[in-house]
Amino acid sequence: AMMQKMITKTDLYQHILHFKQGDICSLETLKKELTKLGYQRFDQVEGRGQFSVRGGIVDISYQDKLGIRLELWGDEIDSIRYFNLYTQHSTKTVKSVTIFPANEFLLVDPLDKICYRLAKEGADVDTIETIRSGDYRNKIDLYFDEFYPNQATLVDFLDKDFLLFLDESNKIRQRMKNVKKDTELLQKDLMEKNKIIPEILNHLLTYDELQKQVKEKQTIYLESQDMEYIDETRMIITYLWPLAEIVYNFFDK
Repeated sequence: AMMQKMITKTDLYQHILHFKQGDICSLETLKKELTKLGYQRFDQVEGRGQFSVRGGIVDISYQDKLGIRLELWGDEIDSIRYFNLYTQHSTKTVKSVTIFPANEFLLVDPLDKICYRLAKEGADVDTIETIRSGDYRNKIDLYFDEFYPNQATLVDFLDKDFLLFLDESNKIRQRMKNVKKDTELLQKDLMEKNKIIPEILNHLLTYDELQKQVKEKQTIYLESQDMEYIDETRMIITYLWPLAEIVYNFFDK
């Protein structure tokens, strides 16, 4: 997951909806915004990434088991309630709520602008017209660079308040090499079959690139090694004291 490029934190989190009781909210606008955030419309919400509209009531899946129910009176939000996805019964009334994207495959640029980039890269006309019509989600991996000129990795989402633990760096390095080899074999197989190689496969992070990124974070390496003799006092001072100091400073903030 850390190897793969993705949408930037800035682009992802500008696609967030905030609702408060008493806010003015057009039902048609709300439906469009939820669709932009990756939610799919169903007659009844039963799982993550879904929403439904019944009259002035909008249900949105908030988690796997929990949903948000907005009740509109005209264009005004009259009430906001949590509800159980299984029973469909309301469980709690709240004054405000924040709705996050259903997935990370969001549009950060208008489709016309994306199609212009695709045309410059030589994408076929049928693909461009399919994307222009709004049927683009299964094309993002194939044309990742055109959808997301600015890219990030999962590490970029961790700010200075996070502690990052890397368990067995040699195993991580080897696992990343294996993923890279598997990806190269997949690319070769696709080429032999005259299929398009997904652009998302071209930018996998290497171990050295990962190390450059984690150096800027609060990172702790967990390594196992055989020791014939352990000086417990020295071990405590050498290994545990710096960790204690980091944890102390972290909570002191």
